[in-house]
Amino acid sequence: MTCHSEHVRYVLACNINVIYQRDMQTELERTRTRLASLIEINQLLMSTVETDDLLQAIIKSAIRLFSVEACSIGLIDEATQQVAFAFSFGGAKVEEFRIAVGQGIAGWVAQTGQEVLSNDVSRDPRFFQGIDKQTGFRTKSVLCAPLKQHNHIIGVIEAMNTTLPTGFALEDLPLLMAFGSLAATALSRAKAFVSVRNTNAAV
Repeated sequence: MTCHSEHVRYVLACNINVIYQRDMQTELERTRTRLASLIEINQLLMSTVETDDLLQAIIKSAIRLFSVEACSIGLIDEATQQVAFAFSFGGAKVEEFRIAVGQGIAGWVAQTGQEVLSNDVSRDPRFFQGIDKQTGFRTKSVLCAPLKQHNHIIGVIEAMNTTLPTGFALEDLPLLMAFGSLAATALSRAKAFVSVRNTNAAV
């Protein structure tokens, strides 16, 4: 009986080890794929200088990278204290809308500079339904991070409605922060390029 119990424990331990190794391998492959995607996205963003093209490139890349239905980028308008958004559902035409800094999850992120992961926005008191009414989109889950340039918050990026059955994971937050950092640098670069071009055109 003792030998049988030990054999069962040994078999269970072996199975657990196999499952653990398989999960680790899957996670490693996923990490490698995401890092490769970030490098590819960085090259794309650095080669795009037109702001509208850049916003669309960022949105489409985020939808693909995070396996979500939609993505939005909001840039803070310091004069009006509003966040001006470019929104795209599934890669469709980009639409624009505005919210006050501090309003909704994205507005809260713009105000505090803290990232948010919410797999059920209906339970999040910061969620603002008015944004869905403006866009006609139904938000169920949100991953949101600030866009920072030299530690200054210039806007936010949101990935919405994960298509993965497990929902957003904690490791998605640092990935979105890294992606947001690339996006912020690219946007600042595009803004500087447009400013120089306009100055040269005026001369």
